[in-house]
Order: sequence, then C-alpha cells, then structure tokens
Amino acid sequence: EEANIHYSELIRPALEYMATHFGENITVEQLSDAAHLSKSYFMWCFKKATGIGAIEHLTQIRMKTVCDALINSNQHIADVAYSCGYDNLSNFNRQFKRMIGCTPKEYRQRNR
Repeated sequence: EEANIHYSELIRPALEYMATHFGENITVEQLSDAAHLSKSYFMWCFKKATGIGAIEHLTQIRMKTVCDALINSNQHIADVAYSCGYDNLSNFNRQFKRMIGCTPKEYRQRNR
C-alpha cells in the first residue's frame, strides 16, 4: 500500500499533464518527461500506481469527457471527438463502441 502511494507521487506530474492536455496528441515520452522519469520506469510506475497503462488511463479520461459532452452539450459528435483528442473519427467510433457498448449517437439518445 505504501509503495503505491510512492508510485502515485512519482507519476502525479504526468496525471496532471493528462488532465489538462487530454485534447492534444500525447505520447508516453511526453508523460515520462513530465514526470522526469525514463520511459520504461515511468510505464512501470504508472502500472504499479493505477493498475493500468498510461495510454489506457488517457483513453478513460477522454471517454469520460466525451460522454459528459454528449449528454450536456449539443456539439456535433465529430466536434466532441476532436476536442477530446481523437483525430480519426472511425477509430473514435470503434473505440467508443468497444468501451461504452453502443455508438456515440445511441449513447446521447439514451442519456438525455
């Protein structure tokens, strides 16, 4: 337990970077640089602290933001996707359906 807190502290700068820059194209190199760790040690610490990989965590942040925007705004789905860091709409739709279980359009209709 104590070790996990230590790893969480090490990756905190990367988590903060993700939270503020999730709409941009982010690489593991940028995240490890933000945390001042080597790429391999950063990836190991991240997994230890969160139980998932950094890119998977980033995807979760993006999906949560997308879901909130689909419910609470009238933005076009494509605009929501682009603003959350997706630059390929078919990849976004595929990832959304895999993670959420329906299309973005269905999600918006069900949750309004």
